[in-house]
Amino acid sequence: MRTPVGPLLQDLAAEIPEPDLAARTWVAGRRRVARRRRVAAAAVAGAAVVAAVALGAAQLRQTPTAAPVPGHGGTPAAYQPAHVVVDGTTVDLAPDPLQESELPPLPQASDISLPGRLGFAADATLPRLADLGGLAQPVRAVLLRHVDGGASHPVLYVPDRRDGAYVEDDSVTLRPLTDADGYSFAYLGPSTIAEDRHRMAFIQPDAVLVLDARDGSTHSWPVPDRLLSGGWSRDGHSVVVEGVASTWRVDASTGAVTRVSGQAFPGRARLVSSTSGSPVLETARADGARADARPAPDGATGWWGETVTNLEGWSVSGAFLSPPVTATAASYQGLYAVQFDVSAHARVLAAPDTPGVPKGSVEARGWAPQDVVLFTSRTFSDPGTTTTLRLLAWDVIDGRLWRVSELGPVSSLPGGFTGDVALSP
Repeated sequence: MRTPVGPLLQDLAAEIPEPDLAARTWVAGRRRVARRRRVAAAAVAGAAVVAAVALGAAQLRQTPTAAPVPGHGGTPAAYQPAHVVVDGTTVDLAPDPLQESELPPLPQASDISLPGRLGFAADATLPRLADLGGLAQPVRAVLLRHVDGGASHPVLYVPDRRDGAYVEDDSVTLRPLTDADGYSFAYLGPSTIAEDRHRMAFIQPDAVLVLDARDGSTHSWPVPDRLLSGGWSRDGHSVVVEGVASTWRVDASTGAVTRVSGQAFPGRARLVSSTSGSPVLETARADGARADARPAPDGATGWWGETVTNLEGWSVSGAFLSPPVTATAASYQGLYAVQFDVSAHARVLAAPDTPGVPKGSVEARGWAPQDVVLFTSRTFSDPGTTTTLRLLAWDVIDGRLWRVSELGPVSSLPGGFTGDVALSP
């Protein structure tokens, strides 16, 4: 079972385990273009390895303004992080959190319908979905808003709506989930919003709630289990949920609930660990049932959040890094990316191991064009008080980084943004 990221973010005071303990605890035309880009990206790897040996990984973390590079086709500059190579896998060294705001903006941000700031104030009065009678425009993101008792309301971000892009559905009250250790958390993931960008699946402690934004209708179907995570299957016909006792499939048309025999999961693929701790990529059939599993290159030993997969076959997940990567990159966590083409290719983005960077600090959220994955980066200026949440972008071919959106303000006040967000596919 994959570890929910919510409880990890609350565990700021816990001592970070050693890498080996973490591993045991948390446990095609475009493809030709991608191959050419990999060859170009590999041309500069040797110099970075020499520099890493001489300076050490920590000293290689530069300010974003120190390493701008032109984008493809004359696009604005990007930040090229320093990197090291560990057992054949390129490991990019993400900048210090204080430097994230200096990253250059993603050139195609307008093409993916995401603003420079995504969020709302605690005292903001938002249009109500019930008053609008539904939305014809597609939903680009879902955010959660605090209400009494630890519950929340979904707030839909609809960029094509002229009279305000944020719409609150106060007819839906989402209850927090609870893990085996008693931590409460809300679950939003890359599979919360269906491919049609109108339906959303919210996982409740004992039910699946489906909201259709086109008419504002909701359906809630009980599941006989304590639920922890879930989302839409690839065909959009059902919601696959993971509970403490089993995995379940909920038919979104009839509400029929079926216990899954074997394994199933939302989305196209997921990264898991073998019994020896090595990465394995599992792919899903259209209904969410596991189709196959293939060993992936070393670099990570444990996972959190959902895996996001693009049409070119790249899969990315939040990860605890392997002991060799940790020793070389001075980082125990980050993002792990893999693609199976003629052979398997992996790349790692190592998060900085500095004060204010919690466990599970980065999480894969979705994709931009040209093999650029969107991910959130969460840091704290004062543990448990001031949260900085950003949406960033990482090119899994050549390692370049950009800034996409400031998320927030994150607030614990009634009406405030909880910091939970899901992007549409």
